Order: sequence, then structure tokens, then C-alpha cells
Amino acid sequence: MLTQTRRHFLIGASLLPAICAFPAIAAAEDKKPVIWGPPAGPSIVAAYAVKTGMLEDLLPGCQFKVWNNPDQIRAGLSSGSVNMAILPSYSGANLYNKGLDVRLANILTDGLLYIVAPEASNIKTLQDLVGKKLAVPFKNDMPDYIMQAILKAYDIKPDAIDIQYTGSLPEAMPLLMIGRVDAAVIVEPAASTVISMSAASPKKIVRALDIQKLWEKVSKTDAIPQAGLVTGKGFEGDAGTKKIAALNACLASALERIKADPEKAAEQVGDLLDFPPRLIAASVAFSHLVVHNAREVKPSLETFFNVLIEQNSAILGGKLPDDGFYA
Repeated sequence: MLTQTRRHFLIGASLLPAICAFPAIAAAEDKKPVIWGPPAGPSIVAAYAVKTGMLEDLLPGCQFKVWNNPDQIRAGLSSGSVNMAILPSYSGANLYNKGLDVRLANILTDGLLYIVAPEASNIKTLQDLVGKKLAVPFKNDMPDYIMQAILKAYDIKPDAIDIQYTGSLPEAMPLLMIGRVDAAVIVEPAASTVISMSAASPKKIVRALDIQKLWEKVSKTDAIPQAGLVTGKGFEGDAGTKKIAALNACLASALERIKADPEKAAEQVGDLLDFPPRLIAASVAFSHLVVHNAREVKPSLETFFNVLIEQNSAILGGKLPDDGFYA
């Protein structure tokens, strides 16, 4: 979803005049509405919708702000000071299962994970990693669980690959460049960043494996519903459901525009995401950006959640969320 984990989530056409204009539901608030999101990945869609005014009728004065501390966002959702935040999908489920009045409005990416490696290593298949060192961020967290599920599906023993765990995504970059590891699991836009940085280096880095494609052997689909918009206060009940539907329609329109001209879109949101526009534009093609209503993708979400639960039930608060979680 770049995958931000529970420790650190690292990190179209014309405006729809009828469905996006929803003033009856957009109740006036003392504070301007804010969509909080990580500094790239699925946030591109929300940031673009805010920057271009596509949400103005629905959420007057709406702002987009970057978060870098998921714990702070979870606390805000708990207190009601935050009511819209882009989070890993399982983080939203965990909050819901702990009794918070939150819902998953949508999924904004079908997966952001890649294995990158030096071009000279000629890593083309998962089997090519056997006997090699692979950097994986966040032991006992989502990227680790996804990789373990994939290795199991491909009948590769866990100890066949020397997994080197890192405490953050950036730690893998120097390890890869100096040869301490042979490959690394990273996310967009980090993958685009390291590939761009290595272009002038003797050690050119490439996307060796698309984890979403490997995931198909686990779940019969190459979509990993990795992150989406979690809503809280102000989005309850039937009125909240209608508001979420209107919001998703606006975001879908924004995504159409982004895909039509990624470079222009990146220029418009670069300041909001605090990320170089050229890297944002480059990452769009590999970020599997979508706008799926949460209820529509419940089956793939439950498949994803079940894989996580099988390895650590606590990651979702001990169980699958019930229907109330899916807006």
C-alpha cells in the first residue's frame, strides 16, 4: 500500500458534478476536514482529489496532510480528532475489532511490494533466491507474513533463503548497494527511488520480482488489498454510507485523471506528499492504484486477512472483522 506496517506504514475526466456534489451530507464542522495519509503510494489519489478541488462540494475546505507516525493516527481515530486516514487494511480491521467505531471506506492499492536486486544477479524467479540473502522489513509483520506465505505456496523451506530482517524500509537500501544482501523486499515509491538512484551506479538495481504476481499462488488472485481509507467520526450510519459512496466516486474520478497524465498529476501533488514529482510519476505505473468500495472487495480482503491470521491472529485483533467494518 510502499507498505506502511503497523510500526511504520512505509512507507479522472471531469469532476462528477452530480455524485461528488453532496452538500446535504457534508455537514459544517468547526474544523476543516483532513485526509491523513503516508507520503506516497495510495495517498496520491486522495492528495490529487484535494489539491484539484474535486472534494470541495462534498468536504468543503478539505485538506490532505502527511502522517509519519501510525500510532498517532490510531490514537486520533480513537479520540475522534482524526476521521479520515489512509492505513494498511489490516490496521483498520485491528482497530475495528478492538471496538473502535471505524469503517474501511475503500481499497486504494492492490499491492505495492517488490523484490529488487542488482541487474547482474539475474534473479528472475523465486527459486533464484534460494541460498541468497534477502532483506525483509519488519519481522513478524505484514511484509514478513506475505513472504512466508509465498515461500510456503512455492514449497520453498523458510531457511532456504537467508532472510535478513530490517527495522525500517530505508535500512535495506545501503545493504543492497554494498552487497550485504542480494535482494530486498521494498515498496513503492521506494522501489522507484532506489532504481532511479542506481541508474548512474555500476550496480544497477531492477525490479526482479513482482510480489503481487507471486501472491496469486497463495490466493488465486494477484491483488493484495494492502491499504485504503479508514473513516471514523462523521461517517456513521446510512448518512455516512452515502457520504463514503460519494467520496469513493470522487476518488475514482481523480484516479482516472492521474492515470491519464501521471507527470502532470505528480507535479500537482509533489508538495503535499513531500516527494519528488518525477519519482511519484514513475511509481504510478507500479503502485496498482485502485478505488474499490470496501464491501465489493470483501472476499479478497478476507483471503488476505486469513493469511495474516494464520501466522499471527493478534495482527487483526484475533479474528476477521464482521460486515460492519466494510463500508
